[in-house]
Amino acid sequence: MAYTPIAPGTPDWDVPVNAAFTSQDGRITTNTTNIASNTSNIASNTSSIQAINNYLPELPTDHGLIGWVGNPNMFPNQSALSAGVLAMVKVKVPVATTVTNSLIAINTLGSGLTSGQNLVGLYNSSGTLLATSADQTTPWASTGLKTAAFTVPPSVSAGDYYVGLLSNGATPPQLFRGVGSAAASAFLSIGQTATNANWTSSGSAQTALPASVAMGSRTLLGTGFWAALS
Repeated sequence: MAYTPIAPGTPDWDVPVNAAFTSQDGRITTNTTNIASNTSNIASNTSSIQAINNYLPELPTDHGLIGWVGNPNMFPNQSALSAGVLAMVKVKVPVATTVTNSLIAINTLGSGLTSGQNLVGLYNSSGTLLATSADQTTPWASTGLKTAAFTVPPSVSAGDYYVGLLSNGATPPQLFRGVGSAAASAFLSIGQTATNANWTSSGSAQTALPASVAMGSRTLLGTGFWAALS
């Protein structure tokens, strides 16, 4: 009902005023009903969303991580790093952030490791080394979850990044992994190439992390090591 001013001296002025109040009461009643209905719908939708969330797979953020190559529950096996060979594990970073640490998990400790030659690096999708860890010789001589801090944490944009793992010594550590066999490389890299595969290796007889890696020249790995970033 549009507002129409009542001219001064209008006879029976109370009639339009009362009609206006009656109309407004009706609107209030209608809105109250709608609010109650919407509140019920919101509660129902919230319950439905929660039910859906209960069936969604766990995300890295559920564990305080930026990204991982996969849920740890899917990596129950173990394989050793190859001495002097850079193993690279792809981890997706969903938003721009600063990467402080890399994480791996060791099931069988390394022994006779060469000091200064057990390292973790972070590479971008072009193969450029963005960050390095301190020497991991001591941490890798024991089992469990290993968090390696980058000496200068890099600020990165959303995209694909690669945790580079280099070990040297008599017996490199055995890391938790999923699939692992010489014949599994094609299976692990379905729809991918050496340029963008989740698991690859590069070089040999290396004692330090290379400053850059030719991504298209990497070898597809048949061993799906677990790695994450935080």
